[in-house]
Amino acid sequence: MVHGGRALLKPLPIDLGTNENNAYGLLTSALTALEPIGMKWCRSEIPWNYNAYGSLVGFETTVGVYSSSLISFLVSEASIMSTYNFKPLWLFNSGTSPGLSSTWSSGVPVTPAQFGTAAGQLVSMLAAQGLTGQHFELFNEPDNSGGQPITPALLVAAFQAAYPAMKSADPTCIVHCAPMENFANNAAGQGILYKTSCFSALPTFYEYYDIDGFHAYCPNGSYTSNVAPNSINAYGVNFAQGVGNWKAAKIANEDNTPCWITEFGWGNGGNGGTPQNQRQWLWDALILLSGIDPINGGQFSSWLKCAIQFAADNQGAYWGIMGGTDDNSIAIPVLTEVVAGN
Repeated sequence: MVHGGRALLKPLPIDLGTNENNAYGLLTSALTALEPIGMKWCRSEIPWNYNAYGSLVGFETTVGVYSSSLISFLVSEASIMSTYNFKPLWLFNSGTSPGLSSTWSSGVPVTPAQFGTAAGQLVSMLAAQGLTGQHFELFNEPDNSGGQPITPALLVAAFQAAYPAMKSADPTCIVHCAPMENFANNAAGQGILYKTSCFSALPTFYEYYDIDGFHAYCPNGSYTSNVAPNSINAYGVNFAQGVGNWKAAKIANEDNTPCWITEFGWGNGGNGGTPQNQRQWLWDALILLSGIDPINGGQFSSWLKCAIQFAADNQGAYWGIMGGTDDNSIAIPVLTEVVAGN
């Protein structure tokens, strides 16, 4: 099939997924709407020690004491996903600002050692309930100074503590590196520069995760809206070049791990977004990812294995594609076509 002048590969050579938290109460309706697309993954956050959404208590509410009730919740969530042919990518985040520190004076500690212990216990408790071989993404956008920033050295230390603890609890679990906020390597966005600093702290950092990851958004120069995949964005590249630059940085640091994009997308409203642009630009981006890496040559799919769209529902931010009551999306039919290639 040809759309917008470009032919599809049949089928899409990488997996596709979405972001959705059951804590919003929309998981079942979201997955019902999205199942026809043929997505395989659902990225869902596991809060550590905070009441993230008004009802869900975190994994650790007292130092060193881990919540079996949250484990039961996650088992239920995984069961719901399985019903709709999705698998979870669990995002395990520290959940407090500044996100991770080497020392603390009060409250729940969030040192690298503490995070490693908690991550190992999380995997152990899930494995005891039959959830083995699960995918876990540790932290979210540690390079984001406006979110939960973590220094590269502390991030590396956290993975050095967490990875062996998780593998000891379940050797079949899959550990994903913390995804950077963007694929930029300039002052406008420092995802690649941050990741390079991680390798400066530990040249063999890649030994402490199984899959690498990053986020791939395309803001305009003033960060007031988003631009098309083929347009130059705030980071001085287009979408395909930005993704290729990430691989080039991996090559420079001898990191041969496969890679996932765990957030990408365009809004259907707000900040200049429209349903028409969301539909077209999601299509255009996936067409690009099904083709040739313009920076390194070869197929993107030789190293990029999954792209997870943000998000299933609007969550108040107009990024949703499920077409619900508060959602103007018209993207589902076109995504169904691009995944199947028919």
